[in-house]
Amino acid sequence: KGLLLSLEPEEKSLEISLPDSWEAYLALLSKKQRHEVRRKIRNLKKAGQINFRLLSGRDELAGWTDSFFRLFRESRQDKASYMTPKREAFFRSMLETMAEWNLLKMGVLEFEAEPAALTLMFDYQHRILLYNSGYNPRLRHLSAGLVSKLLCIKDSIKKNRKVFDFLKGDEAYKYRLGGKEVPLYRCLLSL
Repeated sequence: KGLLLSLEPEEKSLEISLPDSWEAYLALLSKKQRHEVRRKIRNLKKAGQINFRLLSGRDELAGWTDSFFRLFRESRQDKASYMTPKREAFFRSMLETMAEWNLLKMGVLEFEAEPAALTLMFDYQHRILLYNSGYNPRLRHLSAGLVSKLLCIKDSIKKNRKVFDFLKGDEAYKYRLGGKEVPLYRCLLSL
């Protein structure tokens, strides 16, 4: 057709092909990571009352949006700087639309009846796509943010999802939780 195509490696994503059970997932991890996963979950449970649930739909999610933005900003300075008022307006609009389409899920981890970590995900075609998260920094020593992601993986297995996709970025925790690299490419088509 006379078109020029350019394909360049750009980033990488990490994802897990989910097995049929939580124990099978743990078996995918190294012995050290399996021990760490169990230890982190156990330590959080020993420290106090925890509750985890997955929310979906516009009505369920509506009451948690402000908590998400608060924990997002509190969890890391770079996230606080990133979330400008303009970006927050975009996020709110996107979250509302995705919730209306029933694609958005929020993992809510509470510790002593207070939000400890919130995890936003998309549930699409038997895949869970981890979009973003925030956690209470006072619970950093209990790994609340990481445990929340682990409980989202556990719930995804229970609901027979096939893939847990961490999306773009190669943060170390994604590897520790069993993520395998998937290359992402920039595709340019010159007309």
